[in-house]
Amino acid sequence: MRTAIIGGVRPDGRRLILMPWQDYANLTAQDADAVVNFLQNVVPAVSNEVPAAAVAEEFQVFVE
Repeated sequence: MRTAIIGGVRPDGRRLILMPWQDYANLTAQDADAVVNFLQNVVPAVSNEVPAAAVAEEFQVFVE
């Protein structure tokens, strides 16, 4: 996975067309390994309730 991130190459040697590897090509080895570690580990999803949107009183006339 590290080669895909910093070089844009799949394990089978094919080029990853949509991978923006140029943006990650200058990562240090330690930083690249940290990205791989993050991507390979399952992080539990966060379940947050999103409050309903509120419109300020002075703009209520535009909402109807």
